[in-house]
Amino acid sequence: MPVQLDDGAGGLLKDKIEDLGLTVHTSTGTDKICDGETAYHRMVFKDAEPLDVDVVVFSAGIRPQDALARTAGLEIGERGGIVINDNCQTSDDAIYAIGECALWQNRIFGLVAPGYAMARAVADQLMGKVATFEGADMSTKLKLLGVDVASIGDAQMQTLVLKRWCCKIRLKALTRN
Repeated sequence: MPVQLDDGAGGLLKDKIEDLGLTVHTSTGTDKICDGETAYHRMVFKDAEPLDVDVVVFSAGIRPQDALARTAGLEIGERGGIVINDNCQTSDDAIYAIGECALWQNRIFGLVAPGYAMARAVADQLMGKVATFEGADMSTKLKLLGVDVASIGDAQMQTLVLKRWCCKIRLKALTRN
């Protein structure tokens, strides 16, 4: 969740998940998965000791589907994604790109709200109105392993004039007699 959470918030989430009795491995690249010695599978990492596990869960993240754009000769970002301007136009002014395939100001958005905002901007332009995509609300709320996670604002401090404010709230369960 690197788009939604900064390192501090990610650390809080990691601690909460570990409080549930799970072990979290981060910043680790998997080299291969093979038969395990003490469990069904063995995960062999590029930069850590192997780990025998019974279950492997894949989380691939956002990978922009830009093969068609590549074939068409449109400009593609260094790590993928169809480069767009504030009008959501590609390097060919007659072609627009929106959503998770679009790379705007070197950013791929992994949420549905930015795609909707891009679609509104393009629809308005096609109807003759003046409209541009100026970014989107990146706040999210989700539940991970029973842990509520929320992100509001610019978690990666991309905004020029921005102050960091962190609020950590721990709630105890309340019971009634």
